[in-house]
Amino acid sequence: KQWYQRRVRGPATAKIVGGYAEQFDDVTLVWEENATLLSQTILSSFPRTYSWVFCCGNKARVSGVLPTALKENGVELKHLVVYTVEKRRDFDKHLSQLDVSSFKAVVFFSPSGVEFAEGSLSGKLSPSCVLVAFGKSTAATLTQCFGDKFVISICEHPTPLGVFNVLMSL
Repeated sequence: KQWYQRRVRGPATAKIVGGYAEQFDDVTLVWEENATLLSQTILSSFPRTYSWVFCCGNKARVSGVLPTALKENGVELKHLVVYTVEKRRDFDKHLSQLDVSSFKAVVFFSPSGVEFAEGSLSGKLSPSCVLVAFGKSTAATLTQCFGDKFVISICEHPTPLGVFNVLMSL
């Protein structure tokens, strides 16, 4: 068995894939900070005739940054759903135990998180609460769901330090 090169998005994924990759010969593991950089790396480093498998959740956006960039450049990308994203059944119960009106900020790491929380948070957050988006797709979903009711801040880099920097700037 051989893996020649694997491209992943994010250090946590790289660590997991790297653990499996150690079982194989001739492996090069490279991670990128976001989907835009990952698509640029794929397009600049590999022939357009290669096919790619996008291991994702059931909520993955077929029109997201990576799928769109590859499709526009004639690169085949197959989606393989490997996990399910769903709202916790007890989310509203736990949320009702918090004074959400006192929140200074709420951080969202994914578009699906925004969609799951929208109905539960609507009308409960203070107008001065800042909604923080981990990335551009999450920011777009925040704007779609909450409109201009709140200030939306986007992390400059989708990393823990990016979240910290946004929160420290509030």
